[in-house]
Amino acid sequence: IVWYKHASYYMFMSTAGGERMRIDSSGNVGISNTSPEAQLHIKSASNGTVGDAVVIIEADQDNNVETDNPRLEFWQDSRLVKMRLGFDDNDFQMVNEYSGGQIELGTANAIRMTIDASGNVLVGTTSTSLYNDTSGGGINLSANGGVTFAKQATSATDPVLLLNNTGTEGQIVDLRQDGTTVGSLSSYAGAYLAVRSQGGNLRLGANNTDYW
Repeated sequence: IVWYKHASYYMFMSTAGGERMRIDSSGNVGISNTSPEAQLHIKSASNGTVGDAVVIIEADQDNNVETDNPRLEFWQDSRLVKMRLGFDDNDFQMVNEYSGGQIELGTANAIRMTIDASGNVLVGTTSTSLYNDTSGGGINLSANGGVTFAKQATSATDPVLLLNNTGTEGQIVDLRQDGTTVGSLSSYAGAYLAVRSQGGNLRLGANNTDYW
């Protein structure tokens, strides 16, 4: 049944003797919600007091055409800026289609990780120049494969990078050039660090000069 309350300027629909949907005087739509606070506001049953509130978007119900996909699209600036969230041929995607846009993830009302427009991943920072910064910290995962770690240490024994092998003792770091191992760092006898050169030669240097 559809009802209209002229005195309060809202419309509602009911089934089985209970209100199920309301359109208020501002045009906001509430489902299981008598006081919607946005254009669409969904609550669980009994005005939000019972159960989960679930939205289902389904496509390709017959499992026949894999290019039929469910997704949400977000548009602004007259469609100049778009983002989509959903499936593409069984792959779940979150894509910012704007050429200069990025994707940001956060917790506790703060941004914790960013994927910028160039494909770089920034963790714990918004800086792409951690290699040159003199304070702060974070991780830069460059789109070309480079990794930069920065940490504002609190003591001389507070490491920037900690590698912990919790399995069989041996190699901790494998160093390669064009896919070929050139050296490694390993633990030995539970107390020693072994630095190995695959080619038999190990050089140490300073000021761009090699020393044996």
